[in-house]
Amino acid sequence: MTMKKITFIFLILVFPIVLIAQNLKALDDKYGFRGAKFETPIDSFKNLKEIETNFYSSTSENLSIGEYSFDNVYYGFYKSQLYSVIIMTKGYSNSRGFLSILQKRLWKWLSK
Repeated sequence: MTMKKITFIFLILVFPIVLIAQNLKALDDKYGFRGAKFETPIDSFKNLKEIETNFYSSTSENLSIGEYSFDNVYYGFYKSQLYSVIIMTKGYSNSRGFLSILQKRLWKWLSK
């Protein structure tokens, strides 16, 4: 199995379980990641290295897959190459439904 497949499996299967396992109130209280609070100005952070990253959203993006809706889809480019896709879902049921689709596609991909 390639490293790309292993990384993909981790992100799709393990990461959502870790998020669900956390108490929602604790997440609301935390409102951040690793001690960094969302909406904190950038000049409050230390030891950051600027990277050449550009994010784009399509003006003609289909914001759904099947019956599940997204708020937006962002494409991240580093050194002019696509390196990430961020999908923002609309609510819990859309998030869980989209996760289910990804998991089914993952198993099909791995079984090839």
